[in-house]
Amino acid sequence: MAAGLGRTAVTRELFVLTLGDDQYLIYAPLQQSAVIVNSNAVRVLQAFLQNPDPQHPPADPNVGLFRSLGIVDPGTEAFPIR
Repeated sequence: MAAGLGRTAVTRELFVLTLGDDQYLIYAPLQQSAVIVNSNAVRVLQAFLQNPDPQHPPADPNVGLFRSLGIVDPGTEAFPIR
């Protein structure tokens, strides 16, 4: 859980691209993470974006995957110098 926010956070920069045949690329550049998932995983991520609730996270293994990649509960994020 993101410190002091009282809710589950999602990384500030997140891109979801449709690859076809129920495959999606989720790209989180600030976390240097990318993963190919199915529509179920995208729905889990949508649930966090629409209604973040740390007491009742979706009971889905994708939550652990997203946390391990820094997509969910990313911690401190800094934009790169441009």
